[in-house]
Amino acid sequence: MPPQQPLLRLPEEWAIWEDVPDAAIRWRLQLRGKEGLTEDERRASEVWRKDVRNVRIASFALCPPPHNPPQSSELLLRRAQLVLAWTLHFYIHISPNFRPKIPAGPLAFPLLPITLLYDWGFSSLPDRHGNPTLPTISKLDANTLLIGTR
Repeated sequence: MPPQQPLLRLPEEWAIWEDVPDAAIRWRLQLRGKEGLTEDERRASEVWRKDVRNVRIASFALCPPPHNPPQSSELLLRRAQLVLAWTLHFYIHISPNFRPKIPAGPLAFPLLPITLLYDWGFSSLPDRHGNPTLPTISKLDANTLLIGTR
């Protein structure tokens, strides 16, 4: 467990990211595999998914408030990663088809740099005394390259 208690919510300027999963919980959205899924439940899921794709949310995700970006704190990064990953997971599993297209602006673009902050490594030989060397920019690599880039 991290040494600090996780944030319960992102700051107000990031509230739109918190509003999306809050709505899914409030509406009691159901997974697509639920037996006996009603038409109302299907409609509510599509309304929520449409809200996720909404231009207002996409614009916010691509242009976050400059005065408090999530990179300013590890606690903010952890909360942002949790909220975006939860939203992505739910977006996929309430989709009526089994291969939904992930919306780039509201989910994929903001999640990628946050995830990469926790997905790095470097390889280097120990120094002449056998001590590990510190990472440098030229020696850093992403561990998981899902999109085929360095």
